[in-house]
Amino acid sequence: MKSKNILDAIGMINDELILDAKTNTKKIKHRFILCVAVITTFLLMTTALAVNLGWHTKLLNYLKPSEKQLETLNEATNLSEVTVSNNGVTVTVKQTLADKFGVYVLYEITAPENFEFNDNIRWTLNALNLPYKQDDYVVFGTYDYTILEQDKNKRLELLYYENTAPIESGKMTLYLRDLCEYGSDGTRVTHNTLIEGEWQLEWNFTYKDTGKNIETNIQMGNSTIKGVYISPMSLCVYLTGNISENMLPVIKFKDGSEIKYNEQNENLSFINYLKDEENKIYINKVSWRLENIIDLNNVDYIQIDDIIIPINNI
Repeated sequence: MKSKNILDAIGMINDELILDAKTNTKKIKHRFILCVAVITTFLLMTTALAVNLGWHTKLLNYLKPSEKQLETLNEATNLSEVTVSNNGVTVTVKQTLADKFGVYVLYEITAPENFEFNDNIRWTLNALNLPYKQDDYVVFGTYDYTILEQDKNKRLELLYYENTAPIESGKMTLYLRDLCEYGSDGTRVTHNTLIEGEWQLEWNFTYKDTGKNIETNIQMGNSTIKGVYISPMSLCVYLTGNISENMLPVIKFKDGSEIKYNEQNENLSFINYLKDEENKIYINKVSWRLENIIDLNNVDYIQIDDIIIPINNI
């Protein structure tokens, strides 16, 4: 089509249609601006509530709880602010958040001004000692940590520890040793100690368990599901006998959505321990730290293979 013909075609468009198009464009822009304003207001309200309830903003951004979940978990979180300095490095515990078997510890590291963090710099020892229920549990656990933020000589780390025995309120201790830079020479892992020292931080810890415990005795092939524990931040399944890939749990919500474990998820841990030495009874505990905080009131049931375990009436 030639230019003249295009101009002729444009000239044939009704002026009222052009005016309507401009008006509709303005309406769309106004709606978009209104949506952005509503979302921004909601985020500001949630953040303000989090600050009022004592939540650290970085922990809030990482776990992404809703306003209702913030209030539910209020008694499960502590604002600690315990500080220890050694060899020019200051470590401050900022906050803890716990359920029956797992705990998050948020802490800040400030190194000397000429020091610069990178992702390969880690502690040679990063351990947590916490109060637990003195019972017939064999006590040990697994842990991992995440770098939430780092800038030059400052870093914010989030440690997660999963315990076999139920956690109780009491004194908690964080142990840290030697900042090293790890690498590889192609055949083995290497490390270079950058700052030597030990840091031990102790503080009083209290929490209220916000989870649900479901005792079961469900036969599943050569295994028996002995119980399930679910909280806003984790899911634990207890089994005896052999376990297989079919036993990975799925959380089903009332709106039809689900949270399903996949191989890319690194938050699943497995613990096997001797429950009854005399009768050689072993317990397999499959623990799953959830990516984000969930609302238990919205959970319908937990599915393991073809077995349904409802939780809404617990």
